[in-house]
Amino acid sequence: MDSTDTVIAGVTLLLIVPLLLMEIPAYRKGGYNAEFWKKPLDERLDHIAAHPDSWTRMGAIWLPILVLSVAGTMAFSFQLAAKGAETWAFLAMGAYIAGSAAWLIGSLIQTTAVRVAAQVRAQTGTTPDWLDAGWTIVWWSEITYVIAANVAFIAWGVGMLDSGFPADWMGWAAIALGVIALLLVGLAREAFPHLGVIVPIVLGIALVAY
Repeated sequence: MDSTDTVIAGVTLLLIVPLLLMEIPAYRKGGYNAEFWKKPLDERLDHIAAHPDSWTRMGAIWLPILVLSVAGTMAFSFQLAAKGAETWAFLAMGAYIAGSAAWLIGSLIQTTAVRVAAQVRAQTGTTPDWLDAGWTIVWWSEITYVIAANVAFIAWGVGMLDSGFPADWMGWAAIALGVIALLLVGLAREAFPHLGVIVPIVLGIALVAY
């Protein structure tokens, strides 16, 4: 295994960081804070209608984030498999890809369909009947993504401990962060997609430093 490939996988995962930083202005400019998510649906739509561009930017950023995270973790999985942890590597990779696909669908619905619903409400004063189903799909896709991603992190962590690649501390960190995220989801009954990229970012550091 070429160490250059390891560094490339790590850099790919670290590119997630500037994308997350680009997301922050959209949150702030649009006022999409914790209070926004606690509002009733109609009030959320009114808010989105008043800040549509920030809503779109906030959601669209997840396409490149998902592409980078899947690409980087896939490359890592093949490297981990080459170190003798094939089962854990590919089980984790499958779970992470499936979860990422779910959130890709959810984020597209959230970014486009919800914005359309907000515009319809702004023009007619009525919330479209189909939006409840849309919000439900978004919620389930987000939950699915976070659960699948963190199950994958735990599996990768076990593989890292078995193989020693890229480091034992990374294996323990992946397991600990995965368990904590799953506990948070179970207790709060809600999730944030950012819980699906914390471990990949830390893994990026470990791979670059390998």
